[in-house]
Amino acid sequence: MNITAVVDQLLESPLHEADDMFISEVKDISVMGGGVSVVGASLLVKWRADSEYRSWGINNIEPVIETVTGWIEIETIEDQPKTSTIKIEGFAADGKVEKTERDGVSLYPRSAEINLRSHSVLVRF
Repeated sequence: MNITAVVDQLLESPLHEADDMFISEVKDISVMGGGVSVVGASLLVKWRADSEYRSWGINNIEPVIETVTGWIEIETIEDQPKTSTIKIEGFAADGKVEKTERDGVSLYPRSAEINLRSHSVLVRF
């Protein structure tokens, strides 16, 4: 059984683009660095699982982000319920694997932090 099949089973068959590439929707999104009121947001992360092999087996499995796409809808005028949409294509993307007490370590994108000031996205696995 190859690593993609193992990851597939763990992640309940995410959307595939290739044998080693996954596209995941992140639901837990926080927006920082703009002093804006967020109405809604959507984020898709295209990522792969890189493996480090040794003669005795797998040493490490680490997620690597290829691209992030999505949008943020913000309120633009305080007196009127008018909104504006910001596309996040082209933002710098980075991933961080974090261990939580409840879930331990995950190889699946759990949450994301979008920084409007630095045009960056931090995806937490």
